[in-house]
Amino acid sequence: MSQSLFCKNGDRKGVTVFSICVLMFSCAARASDSDIQSIVSRVSDAQYSIYQHAVEGMGLGAYGGPLYNQRTRGRLFTGLQGDKGNQEVRKYLMETFAGFGLSAAVQGKFYNVVAEQTGATNPKNVLIIAAHYDTVKSTVPGGDGDASGTAAVLEAARVLSQFKFDNTIRYVVFNATPKMQAGSNDYIKSIVGLNGEKLIGAVYLDEILHPFHDKNTDLSTALNIGVESITGVPATWASAFTTAAQQFVPTLALNATGPATDFANDQFSFITYGYLSSLRLSENSSKDIANASLNLATDASDGAAGAHYDYAFASNVVRATVAFMAQQAGYLGAADSSGNLFADSDGDGYSDEIETALASDPASALSTPKGLPAATPSGALETISMIVSLDFTVPSADVISVIGTLPIHSGFAAKDSVVIVDVAGVVKAITLNAAGAGKVGANTFAVKFKSVKGSVSEQLAQFSFTLAQGNFKQQFSPLGLTNVGFLGKPVTIPVTVIIANEVRSTRRILVYSATKGTTGIAR
Repeated sequence: MSQSLFCKNGDRKGVTVFSICVLMFSCAARASDSDIQSIVSRVSDAQYSIYQHAVEGMGLGAYGGPLYNQRTRGRLFTGLQGDKGNQEVRKYLMETFAGFGLSAAVQGKFYNVVAEQTGATNPKNVLIIAAHYDTVKSTVPGGDGDASGTAAVLEAARVLSQFKFDNTIRYVVFNATPKMQAGSNDYIKSIVGLNGEKLIGAVYLDEILHPFHDKNTDLSTALNIGVESITGVPATWASAFTTAAQQFVPTLALNATGPATDFANDQFSFITYGYLSSLRLSENSSKDIANASLNLATDASDGAAGAHYDYAFASNVVRATVAFMAQQAGYLGAADSSGNLFADSDGDGYSDEIETALASDPASALSTPKGLPAATPSGALETISMIVSLDFTVPSADVISVIGTLPIHSGFAAKDSVVIVDVAGVVKAITLNAAGAGKVGANTFAVKFKSVKGSVSEQLAQFSFTLAQGNFKQQFSPLGLTNVGFLGKPVTIPVTVIIANEVRSTRRILVYSATKGTTGIAR
């Protein structure tokens, strides 16, 4: 690999990446074997199967409801947001990660889903467990490729989130992988290694459910470990994984020939940007595909491929991954109680932050913003675009704009309904007219919905809002949007929209650039 590949992102020089990987093995706290074995024992074959079946079935509305039913079990990334199955699995991932107490966010124009378990003592040292959640077309359920890997990331997150570690563990589920690894390329070049982060290494789980070789039954059912090179840092990283797998999951068969060079799918994106401590764990190498139904409609538990789906094998791959990551992250013990960014002390559905901003009592369920009825938490909000613009020359010239989609239920009546928006603590309440638009000063909100003869049916509606002529610097400063020169700094922005007494929230990873003393913009 040429030196130029290592230098595409400023300080990402080859020597830096290599030194990080070598340091990895001496910096993490040493956990006892019994600690690791105890963590591994929490991996569940049954729970893995639940996750895999759920992701495989996305596009039928089984999770998100009829609004996500496209009549095919696929989840293709296409157009602005992806097809309905793609949107449904994103909703599922965001809400499932949040259920583990993890900070989950959507990143980039390809809608990667990123969940983070922040390290207790070395948060800038990052380990990544990854897969991809889209398929090549809407008719492909992708049970093995790559619902199998996505389910593995979820099960690893469910188990590891119960413990705390020295280093940060990040769970990344990429989108737009068949589109020349567009999602992983965007994430790795835009996010990884910035803000002083050091990527210790990555494990990419890609096709782990069908170890039986359909075209050549003489090949063994064993896990293949793909690396950039069988020497140097990649070999050292692969050796550490192999040792952990053999010790803690001895029933998992590993390819007898050892790690092999492989550049398949999103692992190639890590290699492209110089992160050589990345593994692709798979039932096959990219040169010898085990599953003849891969990328076909028959790659499903009830299709031709399902006859050779091996859930015990896939769960053992998760166990090996969990053991390895627990070692490298530096086990510290049981997790602390997770904090809630949207804390709601009185349980009325309105966060303490919103109640304080709108002058209601966050400790009393009888006191709600604007006297509204109690609100119901309703899961993840989908955002299409978000821009935060700060003006450091004029006190009140900051602007926030957000576009997204949300479900509108049958019988929705916009007239005189109050919408509340909260972006990083900037809270506004806006009353809508019959057309779904409202304005208070320079702040506007609009929701576009269809009606037939005045009757509104259930639908996914696009909304947009702009908060302008404000001074939002104090709210955004703790999130890293400060009056200092930055070029391409990742920041995570929380957003809540409450409409029709339903609370929908998300976090969006933006990239912030600023010129000291003038302006800063995150988009």
